[in-house]
Amino acid sequence: MDDSSSKGTQAAGEANGQELFEKGEAFYNARDYKEAAKYFSLAAEKGNEVAMTYLGACYAEGEGVEQDKEEAVKWYRKAAEKGDTDAMCFLGECFLVGFFGVEQDKEEAIKWYRKAAEKGDTFAEEKLKELTSQ
Repeated sequence: MDDSSSKGTQAAGEANGQELFEKGEAFYNARDYKEAAKYFSLAAEKGNEVAMTYLGACYAEGEGVEQDKEEAVKWYRKAAEKGDTDAMCFLGECFLVGFFGVEQDKEEAIKWYRKAAEKGDTFAEEKLKELTSQ
């Protein structure tokens, strides 16, 4: 009996979040979204905030998983709370426009853009200038 799939799962369990994220990214770049989402999920569960953001994107776009915008926002929020500036910007945009089931809230959008800008994100800095000069 071929035991390779259980060995792959065992190896994934022993890998750290960054290694799992990198595997997921390789699958994503190869357009194998199902495998990518699996590894992003494993990495996210180990606390990798970039994997959380990518997993959120998978749910947002329905790549490798069934599209679920609430699940996308959940993962973006987790990643943002751990300090990922891309996730902060995605959340800012969700609140600014009011999509993915998020109620439009300009102040909440500004909050997330400000957090990303404070970490040096230039897109967030520009968006913050635009929003606070209105």
